[in-house]
Amino acid sequence: MTDGQQKPNRGGRKLGGLPPAVRVWPLRFRHVQRIDQNETPQPSAPRAVIAPSPAGHWRPLKSGNFGWLGSISDAVLRREISSVEHFPYLGGTQTLLVASDYAGNESSAYKVYAFLTTAVESLGPWREAIAQVRSSQLPERRRMSFKQLGDAYREEALVSFLEAANRIPGVLLLVAFSKDVGDLLDKDSDQFLFSMLSHWKPAVREELFRVLCLVSLLVAGLSRVGHDVLWLSDEDAILANNARMQEMAPAFRKLASGIIPHQMGHLRFTTAAHDSGDLNVEDLVAIPDLAAGALLNFIQGKRAFTSDTRALDERSGPIMWWLATGARMPVCVLTFNRDKERNLRINTIKFGAEQR
Repeated sequence: MTDGQQKPNRGGRKLGGLPPAVRVWPLRFRHVQRIDQNETPQPSAPRAVIAPSPAGHWRPLKSGNFGWLGSISDAVLRREISSVEHFPYLGGTQTLLVASDYAGNESSAYKVYAFLTTAVESLGPWREAIAQVRSSQLPERRRMSFKQLGDAYREEALVSFLEAANRIPGVLLLVAFSKDVGDLLDKDSDQFLFSMLSHWKPAVREELFRVLCLVSLLVAGLSRVGHDVLWLSDEDAILANNARMQEMAPAFRKLASGIIPHQMGHLRFTTAAHDSGDLNVEDLVAIPDLAAGALLNFIQGKRAFTSDTRALDERSGPIMWWLATGARMPVCVLTFNRDKERNLRINTIKFGAEQR
């Protein structure tokens, strides 16, 4: 702590006119709706055609053998149709940006993948807002992180950090895979990736496959011809070092070319470790980091998918409230599970929030 600097008041700020976050966030969350409960997508199964949104900002995958990825594409399309006034159009920009982070480990029941997609040219208002948050509430270059929200400064700055994220015109996608889902990368149909990454550990190779599929899906749906793409990721097992990033590059290009239907410009990627020093990369990746951590904490609760309400702690509470009601950008949340017959079940999740 620098001279003259006082520790923040842990009473917290208000979010959307609600009481401040204290030791227990004074909200209860109610799981409202599960959609597509009976959907059992297979790689060769035809998908029902959904009428496009009038705005056409999201371009769904064409009918074909996209399996589970096509189901996610359709879920995002439904999200656009339900909130077309908030769904951003990124086609008039030059560089599409995807920031991603992940939550969960071997002992977790789920692994959550979170992706914020926006445009580099649209980040000006957010940069101004986040600079103010950093100068007033995040001293000593603190990185915002779900795992580090026990720190008094980060906890105090959390609401302001989320409010700054509201200045980003983008889409937030969160996908939670249950541990029982198993491998989605098929050796027979994805021989190229298998041969290219045969020396990778199977679990890490599967992680990479899921992430590359989801990044490619977002690029396919939100980009236009000639768009450049910048993908920012937290350091993870799939991007642990420069050597691994170099090995991943051709796999990314190969997989993306089979999903993105139009010609793209430059495709670049980096990790938060390569932040230029202004912490913008760190702060962008922190948005999916917070969302992924809070969602994992929520869905692993004993009553997460019942009609009961449940209280959330001071870490998850403000973030889940923001995801449910406070975020200006569209938020799409899906879970993947296997039923008793080992069929893949995909559910789109909607949250309701109520003050207790």
